Amino acid sequence: MRISKNNNVEMYEVLFEDWTNYDKWAPFFYHEFVIENSKEVLAGVMTPCTVCVNDSLDQQFISWLKDKGIMIQGSKKDL
Repeated sequence: MRISKNNNVEMYEVLFEDWTNYDKWAPFFYHEFVIENSKEVLAGVMTPCTVCVNDSLDQQFISWLKDKGIMIQGSKKDL
């Protein structure tokens, strides 16, 4: 799953344009999500304005965001 201003725009707005939300997840993305979920595949990568999550971990990423207090509407097919 790619989240950028051109892909999954609604998620991009929630994750990157809301600074309160950004501060809840971005500083922890590598240490908490990527390292803990990169067992057989790389869980994800992030640049200043894009995040890519391995497709097999989409639901884990959404759950992780919810644990951080960020509510993402819809299911994977809505993203």
